[in-house]
Amino acid sequence: MSSTPGFIIVGENIHCSRKVKRGGNRTTKTEDGREAISFMSPTGTPRALPIPEAWTKEGAPPLVAHVRCAVALALDGDGDGAALASEFVQYEAKRQVNAGAHFIDVNVDEVSNDIDKRNEAMRWVVSAVQEVSDRPLSVDSSSIDTLRIGLEAYDAGRSGRPMLNSVSLERPEAIDLAVEHRCHVVVLPVSESGMPCGVEDRLANIDALVEKLTGADVAIEDLYVDPLVLAASTDPAAPQNVLETIRQVRSRYPGIHVAGGHTNISHGLPMRRLLNAVWIALAMEAGSDAGILDPISICPSELASLDRDGESFKMAEAGLLGRDEFFIDFITAAREGKLEDPWG
Repeated sequence: MSSTPGFIIVGENIHCSRKVKRGGNRTTKTEDGREAISFMSPTGTPRALPIPEAWTKEGAPPLVAHVRCAVALALDGDGDGAALASEFVQYEAKRQVNAGAHFIDVNVDEVSNDIDKRNEAMRWVVSAVQEVSDRPLSVDSSSIDTLRIGLEAYDAGRSGRPMLNSVSLERPEAIDLAVEHRCHVVVLPVSESGMPCGVEDRLANIDALVEKLTGADVAIEDLYVDPLVLAASTDPAAPQNVLETIRQVRSRYPGIHVAGGHTNISHGLPMRRLLNAVWIALAMEAGSDAGILDPISICPSELASLDRDGESFKMAEAGLLGRDEFFIDFITAAREGKLEDPWG
């Protein structure tokens, strides 16, 4: 699978909040019967990453944070455990590279509330991924200190300039880090007062951030504006607000990149892969040329094969553009089995 020419993919899968279903196709059993995450070794041999027993006891949640599991094993396990954890994280990185990712996002915020342990985790994951991939990393954290640790651990000589995820008005000090490490920058239009409500609030925050960043000599071509893609299930106006924000940013700032966590749009709704595919097609038409997404489950290069005249595409589009309020018809059709996955 290859990416669409001109569309930049930031692979989102090495993130400690991501989860897989226990008992699903990503899990298996170890030889001694413990629950584990399944993956493949570099030579194609099936491998199993043990899930901590505390995460699988009676009453435990049905989903398990697989990357967090690996990081915990690396930090707390013995030498063999750390080697297995590295192998797993490297497997996840290579899968995304093979699927067309241009950057690999790494985020360890969910590992621990302890900042020292979180920083240790960031150092480890940056090193582990860079051992097997020459793709630049997107160093991602809510903590300025953890961002700094990740960028200091990063070897730009091996993988090129990193990405910093992210700069916002509520933490302008991240701009200094971006300048120091010559980063590509995710621009998050969040201010000290919180999340923007509509298009104008988004644009006002974006304008302020672009002014600050370019004023610090960060090139406009190095900026990746995140228009704040929110779940359509909780904010029916979100899709239209984001699409108009993309159009306005593209018009105001030639040369800038417009990215975003595109798959956020489908949270809480059925047929997520269908919705994500239709949404990314609409976002690209509006002017988005980048995205933070899982290139294994959806890749923009496949969007050309979508049947735009088909009922599934039209129903997803109607929900996203507000013609099917609250996705009532879409959800009904999904329950009745009338919608089709775009790629089977």
